[in-house]
Amino acid sequence: PYTTYLDLSKQPQVTRKMLCQHLNEMPNLEVLSARTCEEWESIKITFLKELAAMKRLISFNMEIDCTDEIIETLGRNCQMLKCLIVNGAVRVTDRCIFSILKLQQLEQLELSATSLTEKGFISLLNELAKNATVKIGEKSEKSKISQMKSLGCDLIRSTTLAILLNHYLNLTHLRLSSLHCDLSQLKESEHLQHLRLTGGNFLTDNVK
Repeated sequence: PYTTYLDLSKQPQVTRKMLCQHLNEMPNLEVLSARTCEEWESIKITFLKELAAMKRLISFNMEIDCTDEIIETLGRNCQMLKCLIVNGAVRVTDRCIFSILKLQQLEQLELSATSLTEKGFISLLNELAKNATVKIGEKSEKSKISQMKSLGCDLIRSTTLAILLNHYLNLTHLRLSSLHCDLSQLKESEHLQHLRLTGGNFLTDNVK
């Protein structure tokens, strides 16, 4: 019951299946790295129910296997979540945008190589910035400056980069792929410390 960290991805299939069905026995869990297992369809509903009870969760990593349904469960129930990593999850689509917007404490978001469309991702960035608040005394006021510190995404063009430069001033880590833009603009990002480029043809894609 005192476990705060669990990495299911490193567990054998049998152990993983058992743990996926008994997350409620770890009410203090804060960091969860999840993967599917054998007979996943038969335990999926149980996993979602268990995940919904993880009220203390601050970090969730489910690369490749995550789905819109899982993110919807997080959005409804895990309001303390600060980190969401679902790179490579092709079953994550534009349908998850509304659920991500419910996670108002997010500081790290990794969405590279999902099925999120370029239009959907731009909408998500704009809405996250629109919903951003800043604490002034006892009150919270709209700031339009996102608290996001780490972001991973693809389908990056000049319009997307402009949104990051105008509304994501707190970014320290940025992972980009499928580039079609002038990266020299990033010199304006005051706090950026780590830039990782994972895709893009620097000869033909107008990347500078």
